[in-house]
Amino acid sequence: MIRHIAFGSIEKFEVVLKNIKHTASYKGLDENGNVIYDRLPDLPKVEAIGTEKIHGTNASVCVTADDFWVQKKTDIITPTNDNAGCAFFAMQNKDAWIRLANQLAYEYNIDLTKNIISIFYEWCGGNIQDNSCVSKLDKRSIIFQYFKVAPLEGNETEKNIWLETRARLHKKPDCAFEWIESPENNIFNIRNFPFYRFEIDFANPNKSINEMVDIVLNKIEPNSPVGRSFGIDGNVGEGIVVTFEYKDEIFRFKVKGEKHSKSKVKTLQTIDDSKDKEKMECANKVTPAWRLEQAMQNLFGIAYENKEPTSKDISDFIKEVTKDIVKEELDTIASFGLELKSIHAYVSKICVQWFKEELVRIAVDK
Repeated sequence: MIRHIAFGSIEKFEVVLKNIKHTASYKGLDENGNVIYDRLPDLPKVEAIGTEKIHGTNASVCVTADDFWVQKKTDIITPTNDNAGCAFFAMQNKDAWIRLANQLAYEYNIDLTKNIISIFYEWCGGNIQDNSCVSKLDKRSIIFQYFKVAPLEGNETEKNIWLETRARLHKKPDCAFEWIESPENNIFNIRNFPFYRFEIDFANPNKSINEMVDIVLNKIEPNSPVGRSFGIDGNVGEGIVVTFEYKDEIFRFKVKGEKHSKSKVKTLQTIDDSKDKEKMECANKVTPAWRLEQAMQNLFGIAYENKEPTSKDISDFIKEVTKDIVKEELDTIASFGLELKSIHAYVSKICVQWFKEELVRIAVDK
């Protein structure tokens, strides 16, 4: 049964911290079936892995005993209804993807007549994103650390399992695990590139967060390790994705730098009134280039294959950007002592300016 299998979101650390506190405080149910919470729970220490965040578009292949299909983050795609050639490429390499899925099914004893294996990856390179770690490289797939197992008959509300994308290629007790990939088909695994280990004490996480920020600013941004692994020096790294397990759940959060987001946005000029200066500073902070680029892709496609934008679409574009700000940046806005409505006019101005410049660029490229 073909259906869309969701990946979910990679949150900011503040969101994950709230979720960890909630998970740690849950103590079960009382005799009446009411939830019991510990108001002052002991917060965990966890071992986490940081991998470079690839600046592309989220994709996945789904495999069962009888079916194979390709997805973008929000929908199923096909070579005739594609997303930057992702489905076309995956279908060309269908045998390789099925082989990788079967390796995982064999390793974890997954019955593909009853389950769907979804291998998530970043579709990147080529013209998918500018100013990224894989700039100047052909389009390619970079598999994430975890894949998803979902019941064939069911829906997304049912229990799904996340497992690591590694397997013993020869199932023997002394055979080492390998992170699955198929380089000859331009399919790579993020865990086969440089990665970082962290211990995060959620009772006092500042030390770990500072360490992560230092790695992003000094090791990732200036010269992407993934780019260097592909033989390209000087590509800008976006940041890292930090992943860990706690109480049988997978948690992810992102730590981003700034260089990759400065390619197109001209920040608003400040003025004398101190409150307006705060509003402008906040609006500039929550509206980086990557958020605007992401909104354009969501609305029109990566290469504007869904629809070519026109000036009539500006209001839809502002709504798309605002929706993502609400999802990701309410804590940032609150840190300025502001509300969303107080910066909306400034965000809209940034959006209109960027959108009009993008329309000019599209016209010139024709």
